[in-house]
Amino acid sequence: MTEVKAHIAGGPYQHYDGLVEFCNEKFAKPGKAIFDGLKKAHLVEGEPFANHINWVWYEIWHHQGRCARHGASMQGPDYTHWHGLFEVGKAFYSEFIPEAQDLVANGIAAGGEKAKAAQEVGALIRATLESDNHKWFIGKMTTEEKVRRAKQREEFAKRYVAKPQIRRRALPSARVMPAGGRAASRAPSS
Repeated sequence: MTEVKAHIAGGPYQHYDGLVEFCNEKFAKPGKAIFDGLKKAHLVEGEPFANHINWVWYEIWHHQGRCARHGASMQGPDYTHWHGLFEVGKAFYSEFIPEAQDLVANGIAAGGEKAKAAQEVGALIRATLESDNHKWFIGKMTTEEKVRRAKQREEFAKRYVAKPQIRRRALPSARVMPAGGRAASRAPSS
């Protein structure tokens, strides 16, 4: 019984700590390293929020990341997943990484010291994407991982994507409306 009480009391904290660690290791630490590298290489210049990537990084860390962390702390799965981690991943892969890659390409095209610094940031982006947390995104999974994911997709499809059964019902008989627009009275006949 003590184990059950400990699980009930400690389970939410373990879930919260696990989510924070996951979010930090997969997105926050590598994202911050890339963002700091872009700033150090002078690929992001000007006032804070003068560049699109400033906004993207702010939203990943502060908005979507905060939703995920607060959702987990309050045991709110919708905020943890859909308003949190889903949005973090979506912004990381579809906005942050492409924007960072564009800034690196522009830095390399500029030549000189800026090109050298940009190449270092490019190497950091590649190392991040080739890490175990992100290699799926660039298609570098092991054969075992591909097989495991294919099996999961198949099980998901069997469970949730079954073809619906079409049930045919007779349509209710329509009441005919007279030209005046009012339906005939349904007074019982005598």
